[in-house]
Amino acid sequence: MENIIGNELKPFKFQEKIIKKVLDKNALVSMPTNSGKTLVAYQWSNVLNHDFRKIIFTAPIKALSNERYRELKKEGVDVGLVTGDVKWNPNADVLCMTQEIYSQGYYTRVCDVILDEFHYIFHNHDRARCYMESIDQSNPKSKLLLMSATIKDPTSIAKYLKNLTERKFQVAETYERLVPLNYNFSGIKLKDVKDAIIFCFSRSAINKIIYDLCELRRKIDSHKIKKISDLAFECLVEFMPEWEYGISRYHGKLLPKEKMFIEYLFRHNYIDVIVGTDALALGVNLPAMTTIIAQTYKPTNKHLEPSEFLQLAGRAGRFGYHPQGIATWLIDSPVENKGVNTKKMFDWLATTDLEQVEIEVDVDYKALLNGRHKEEEASLMLRYMYPRREKEKGMLKKYLEQIDLAEDNIQKYKKDFKELLSANAFSWMEILLKEFYLPEWDFKTNIQVAYTTSLDVSGSGVLNFRDIIDVLLTDEMCDGEVLQELLLLNKWAKNIQNNNHEFFTINYDIIINEINSLDHTVFKPDISLDDLFTK
Repeated sequence: MENIIGNELKPFKFQEKIIKKVLDKNALVSMPTNSGKTLVAYQWSNVLNHDFRKIIFTAPIKALSNERYRELKKEGVDVGLVTGDVKWNPNADVLCMTQEIYSQGYYTRVCDVILDEFHYIFHNHDRARCYMESIDQSNPKSKLLLMSATIKDPTSIAKYLKNLTERKFQVAETYERLVPLNYNFSGIKLKDVKDAIIFCFSRSAINKIIYDLCELRRKIDSHKIKKISDLAFECLVEFMPEWEYGISRYHGKLLPKEKMFIEYLFRHNYIDVIVGTDALALGVNLPAMTTIIAQTYKPTNKHLEPSEFLQLAGRAGRFGYHPQGIATWLIDSPVENKGVNTKKMFDWLATTDLEQVEIEVDVDYKALLNGRHKEEEASLMLRYMYPRREKEKGMLKKYLEQIDLAEDNIQKYKKDFKELLSANAFSWMEILLKEFYLPEWDFKTNIQVAYTTSLDVSGSGVLNFRDIIDVLLTDEMCDGEVLQELLLLNKWAKNIQNNNHEFFTINYDIIINEINSLDHTVFKPDISLDDLFTK
């Protein structure tokens, strides 16, 4: 959105209507991809005019928080960044952070809060709690702006939020985009694909499509290939053979530097086709003329929902690049689920009404470990549920059953490890679980980390991260998965450090060195696409 956020550029008429409607109000904004939500958020918060109270921008993933931070810094804003990885300029009047970080105490501040990608939680119940609890508990004097992709019946969601928070939320919605989106219902063949993003849902599917594309395409110009190779060497990125054909893969398990590099190649016309998963649909703005659906069913055998489809299709066409966006389907897809008629599914997804939004939260293990009664936890789960259902007793029973399973797991851990460990080591294990349980890890992983740590602490008094790393990592993991686990471990270790535990020694060097050896950009949020290159 860099070409429509500057002070010198005026909003489109439909954006003006949205801005006028939500200004100085708590608001829920529903807008499609490529409609300029960023400009609405900036106007609402007045962030570019240097006449504002404190502002917090949240996002569901670190990459989006980093991008927002760089964008605002480029605009001359005194901005800070707080994620699980870094803490830069934390006293700035404008802060960018992940939603998890906001939920860990920042919600008490009096400020204007922009919660971006609110629709993210409708299909990710494991992340819904940090959104709903922080919205529920945000300072009453703060104003909240919830930014969402196009959703069904935002007015009902606003009523739900009002009942939850005792705040009135102004609803503003539009279906307009900066460039029109058109559907090609006839489909396209692989041999005709250019200037496009192809969507599928697994790394194996990506590999199959790339293989077929390489068979159908000629190699790009040799000088261009050499330039890509030189740039990859310069950026410490492994050269991928498909780049020689103007193609690249993109998925959530790539290293951050690899994602940035691929985005750079695409933006600078070194490649013209990206084959990726729905990780591309979460805020990554790549100027592709066409989006192509190669799969309509996910590996879980669950088909795309209309709202998910709209997110993927809406990546087509970029303001300032294309007069329109085109969404279509892949006729000769090698990865569609057996027996599925891709055209029929595409036609249905493109023409059917959006599905009903749902919000559910998972059981809070940390709260249970710290003594929260199951009835209280079930009541909270019911409180955050949307839509409200007539058979709430049935839902309460369902949640109580989920909590019973969680408590059974907790009791089993206590029994097993109390017999296995010394009293001192078990005491440490309990402390580590109660105080530093990490929601991003499942219960089993938290147990493994706490157990390994308790042995170190009760023995040598030194927290040996090498032992913990060996527990977390497996030979089957790719570099991106390894980095993901190391970053979570770093976040977990920082939590311990921030609580000033003086009973054992912590040496972070091994974690930091391991992370930097995989990706030198992780702790450098100022690095942008162009900054990757020194020449």
